[in-house]
Amino acid sequence: MTENQDLEQVAILQRIKPEMTDEYIEAHDNVPESVIDAMVEGGVYEYRLFLRDEIAVGIIEVEDMEQFQERYESDPENEEWESHVEQFKTEGIDPDNMEMPVMEEIWSLSDDL
Repeated sequence: MTENQDLEQVAILQRIKPEMTDEYIEAHDNVPESVIDAMVEGGVYEYRLFLRDEIAVGIIEVEDMEQFQERYESDPENEEWESHVEQFKTEGIDPDNMEMPVMEEIWSLSDDL
């Protein structure tokens, strides 16, 4: 996919239990099709997940983050997925209210060019 300047780029921070990082990685080997479908239907073009030690950062490229969140949180299968991966986390997407811990962007190279 080529970079689209019209997309929102959003970073989500999650903290993984140090003793559960392998299990967290393994869980993402089998992301349910319903979760992937909800992302695509919610306008997500790309979602990349990075992990270092116990810090996981998801980078989302999406048409409209608010629209995506509404679509994602309204699907019970996504709530089930978030409940499943919650066992590996100390902080992250809360399956009870499906709130995403979005990071604030404080600087961008392209803003200074």
